[in-house]
Amino acid sequence: MMSLKEKFNQLNAFDKFLIGGIVLTTGTIILTVVFFFILLPPNVTATGPTITADELYQLINNNKANYTLVDVRDWQYYVDGHIPTAIWSPYENVTKDTRLLNLEKNHQIIFYCDCPFGGISKSATLAFQKMGYTNVSYLKGGTSAWTDAGYKLISGSEPGNPNLFNPMTIFSCCYYTRRTLTRFLRVNWQ
Repeated sequence: MMSLKEKFNQLNAFDKFLIGGIVLTTGTIILTVVFFFILLPPNVTATGPTITADELYQLINNNKANYTLVDVRDWQYYVDGHIPTAIWSPYENVTKDTRLLNLEKNHQIIFYCDCPFGGISKSATLAFQKMGYTNVSYLKGGTSAWTDAGYKLISGSEPGNPNLFNPMTIFSCCYYTRRTLTRFLRVNWQ
């Protein structure tokens, strides 16, 4: 009876290559599962609390509700269409925005963006949780979920937004506009 080592030695080079690839792939999958589900701390894999478009609509229409709705998208997206009652605070500045930092730690703050998976609004939610805010969430599905539910976006800017007069914010808007245009040209004229 042949040992496993003898059987392996009788294989041609291509078969050995295939077996090595299968072993390597299987090992990689096992290590990935171990890393993401066992070794990572729970706050890294946490998704953060969410609010649905219907729940947000009810909150907006409740005159007694005390909340702050924050649009963390780029300025032009906010001006083109945002959820009613939302203030604009770009993601890059959201953890430095004094309007938010001066709120009570248990004040309800809701972030939203365009990404159906949460994207930057989820990151903003987790950042505020780490800063000790206890009642923060993000809009599940973003603006797509809001419009898919039949609710309207309003256009225009908010009066007296301190971020508008911040030279770094103006630079940031120019930078993102230039970056978006560069990506558009690169993708469409290659």
